[in-house]
Amino acid sequence: MTSNSPGLWICIDGLDFTGKGTQTSELIRRLIATNEDNVITYTHEPTRDARKIKDKLKAERGDAYKDSRVMAELYIDDRANNEFHVIRPALRSGGVVVSNRHKYSTLAYQVAQGMDINELIKMHKDKEIGTPDISLLLFLDDEDAIRERMLRTGKSGDKFESDFEFQKKVADNYRKIVELAKDDDFFGKVYPVHSDKGTSIFDVADCIWKSIRPCYDLWTKIRDFGTGNI
Repeated sequence: MTSNSPGLWICIDGLDFTGKGTQTSELIRRLIATNEDNVITYTHEPTRDARKIKDKLKAERGDAYKDSRVMAELYIDDRANNEFHVIRPALRSGGVVVSNRHKYSTLAYQVAQGMDINELIKMHKDKEIGTPDISLLLFLDDEDAIRERMLRTGKSGDKFESDFEFQKKVADNYRKIVELAKDDDFFGKVYPVHSDKGTSIFDVADCIWKSIRPCYDLWTKIRDFGTGNI
């Protein structure tokens, strides 16, 4: 596997308000239903320790373009720490890691802020940031549906969430990542998952599971072969 470990690493990423939290929860439920012996570790970025990031997201509401490099450095440092202390140990022990956001978020958001994607890739490589075995990028194709979800949360939104035009640039960057991933191992296996206003949560979950299942089945065969259970 791309993570070079006995475990399986799955990432669900994408624009704000595309349902990442809901879909990671549903994926974990399915992984457990498929095999109750699966040991699942869930991660979310920014992590609970990323106080500086969360403070800036609140304090700089209305200025999505401010401090692109500072934001990139904060996110990457938080990511490296989370990977070293949580993700890698879980993978080494043979568990499944389900990540809500990873390096794709920084490549999408900080490029929208004005940074060069190649510089951001180098920053990740310098920190030895890893690559999930498979990543799903969520797209909500109906712009009106995105606006509705923004309003439905009842929140004023943070630095990035409150700027709809900025969010559209981020969405374009996620689309570019899907294309770049076809020819660059840095991104790993990346699959887009599209939905619109009329698509149910379970339809999206089915699409995610269909994309993941071949990778999951291969991982279980390799794992069972290693333990002599085939």
